[in-house]
Amino acid sequence: MNTWGRTPLLILCGAVAASAALLASLGQFTPVVEPDTQSYQNLPLDSLHGALGGYRTVGYPLFLRLTEPLAANSQAIPFAQFALHVLAVLVFYRGLRPWVAADGLRATVAGVLLFSNVLLRYNASLITITDAPASSLAILTVGWLLWLVREPKRTLLWFTFGCSLFATCQTRAAYVFLVPLAPLLGLALWRLKARLRDTQHQPRTRFALALCVVSAAPLLAFCLLRWSVVGEFGIVSFSGYELMGVAGQFLDPDFAAQLPEDVRPLAEAGLARQKKLAQTKPHMAVGAVGHYLAMEQRYDSLVWEVYGPAADALYGSNIVLKNRKLQHLATTVLAARPKLYAMWLVKAVRQGFRMLAIEFIGHPLNLLLLAALFAAWAWRLLFQQRSLANSSENNSAEDIAQENIVAARNLLMLVGLGFALSKLLLVVLLAPPYGRYMDAGGVFLPTVLVAAVWEQASHLSQRTFR
Repeated sequence: MNTWGRTPLLILCGAVAASAALLASLGQFTPVVEPDTQSYQNLPLDSLHGALGGYRTVGYPLFLRLTEPLAANSQAIPFAQFALHVLAVLVFYRGLRPWVAADGLRATVAGVLLFSNVLLRYNASLITITDAPASSLAILTVGWLLWLVREPKRTLLWFTFGCSLFATCQTRAAYVFLVPLAPLLGLALWRLKARLRDTQHQPRTRFALALCVVSAAPLLAFCLLRWSVVGEFGIVSFSGYELMGVAGQFLDPDFAAQLPEDVRPLAEAGLARQKKLAQTKPHMAVGAVGHYLAMEQRYDSLVWEVYGPAADALYGSNIVLKNRKLQHLATTVLAARPKLYAMWLVKAVRQGFRMLAIEFIGHPLNLLLLAALFAAWAWRLLFQQRSLANSSENNSAEDIAQENIVAARNLLMLVGLGFALSKLLLVVLLAPPYGRYMDAGGVFLPTVLVAAVWEQASHLSQRTFR
């Protein structure tokens, strides 16, 4: 085993130190107060009805409540969020242990997660935006899942996995895609485990059922609790607001006049506000537009300046009632205009892939890894014939090592692509695939690049020193 393989702890410690230094240089340890801050800090956690009846999930307000006493003016929050991310990376590293044989590769793969766009951009501002802690918890959840699949008889792993997944969804509801993804990914990993001839056997059906129950039961219980307390089944009272940002694109006065009486007043009130807003913001003119970027530009205004305030005027301060009315209007509009909604989905998915590529390539570390991958590939291409001619026949150990690296790359590709695609498909149903959403969705993609570079470097090392 090479020197790198004997020093995973040094790799991880170096990555933590470098990440902390980079965050400090970017000012990401100084909390930034933004417009959404009060909605998180002031969520009435002392009242069950108040905590469950808002449009914020309870996870991040609880996190704020726990960390704020540590320092005045919320100074401890960015440090606590970074500590959470480090913990998530360490669990992910441990989860990879049964899957990735090379210690150095495992440590490097985990270490690259300490430089994600989400952490570097939002660690400080996450006093108001929950992207960074939710992303950390998602990494933690996947780490527990990787560990659990290889050691399914350990009850504690089932508990930590279920709690981590639930906490992720409670920190940011947009991660609810993990509930169906985790069992699917777990089954795929189970098949991969069988190919690796794992010694711990357990009936696949029983494992799949257990994984479905542990993934869904906590969230289902919470939704039932909300239904009994505030009269709404769901994780939070916000989907109606989001969906109106899409459905509101397709409303016009003639269409509104044909809507059922129970949703028509809200539609007409929103259109009146939109017409008035268009006097100062021409892009907000009433009527459907075909260009995706024009729809994306209108989205936030439709939510927060048009239909949100219209619901306030009609239904008062009851967030649950307003969300229900907005959701009813949105689903009515989308059901009546499915072709326009399908057009939105197609264009939003296309934009989502574009944003994934832009955010991925725009990261300096990813560019460096891509350059290293291309250089290694070009070197192998130029000198492969000579290397093959000089190769010995007794290279079974090297072949096994290469097979292990390829298996690790395939595992990371399964996790990275599955996570990114699931995140994208959930986002576009309700909202545009903004860059920060796709940053969170593509968090595991750099690990695939690390494995690919390691594979090429291993080939070069074997051929050079044989």
